[in-house]
Amino acid sequence: MIARIAAEAGLPMWWMRSTFLLILGSLSIVAACAQPSGEGIEEIQNRGHDFWLVTVAQQNLSGFEAIGHFRHCYFASRDFGQCDEIFPSPSGKYAIYQNGPTGLVMLFDAAAGTSEKITDSSVGLVRSAAWSESKLMVTLTFSDSNGGSTKSMDFSILRGQCFAERMWHDRARR
Repeated sequence: MIARIAAEAGLPMWWMRSTFLLILGSLSIVAACAQPSGEGIEEIQNRGHDFWLVTVAQQNLSGFEAIGHFRHCYFASRDFGQCDEIFPSPSGKYAIYQNGPTGLVMLFDAAAGTSEKITDSSVGLVRSAAWSESKLMVTLTFSDSNGGSTKSMDFSILRGQCFAERMWHDRARR
């Protein structure tokens, strides 16, 4: 077929073969580049009471890698955005999560469907939450950014308002 086209066009056979191979190679490259980008849901973790921790792969324009792996906190289908972990209360009435970009710790009230910040700045990474719903209290344990020392802080949840008792308990990391 290539020989017939070359003869009709008056072109040398070697030129037609080279052109054909060049076009075929270019199409192969285009097909390889059109493969799926690797974006999408990687992992879904049920935290109970319709709270979810979802790890997604998405394009990362500001980082070293082209595809970033980010965790998002959810209540049902509501996305709270990037976060590291979500800590639902035993009854599922409340949840604590930390906003990834700002580091602010948030309290979500499931009945009201609202979130409010319970810290005014980033105080470290939330590592655990110990709930005492009968006393409307939650104790959060934080660690510094390099995983060194830990601190605990008690929060009192009253009528939808969360007040920090500001009782820090420094603990050396064991």
